Amino acid sequence: MKLSKAFFQTVGIVVMLAQLPEDETLKSQEMSARMQVSHSYLLKIAKKLKDAGVIASSASKNGGYSLAKKPEEISFLALFDAVESGEDFHENFDVEIAQGIFITPTLIEEKSNRLIDLLNEAEQAYRERLANHKLSDILPSDADGKLIQIDWQVILADDSKI
Repeated sequence: MKLSKAFFQTVGIVVMLAQLPEDETLKSQEMSARMQVSHSYLLKIAKKLKDAGVIASSASKNGGYSLAKKPEEISFLALFDAVESGEDFHENFDVEIAQGIFITPTLIEEKSNRLIDLLNEAEQAYRERLANHKLSDILPSDADGKLIQIDWQVILADDSKI
């Protein structure tokens, strides 16, 4: 299993939004420009995050995206579930391979089931680890532990001068 680019873009989106000063939003164009990713792809990810209740959007001249929850309430599992396929780890298991390597139907069934059990256990452990880690675990903070806020408008204005 490998994580998709969408997952890493998801993390980028929520990190940027988490660092916004209170009551500020960030436009999708601004995020895609800063992250140097496709704007249309970022919009698809943002929609999934909005549908999952992770981010909120406001449609106005000064609107944009913001977090819908506090960073310590957003688990990496919520991010993963919002954008990944939802397929089980063993979704693409091909029993025909087992039929070719095991001699009897009993062995085929027994060993195939054991492999699926192992993969289910691995997936459960993976999901539990993601659930136990929050967005706040990776956000930069000052010496007092307070989240560092970033005025993305200033950063983006500086980026455009380059």
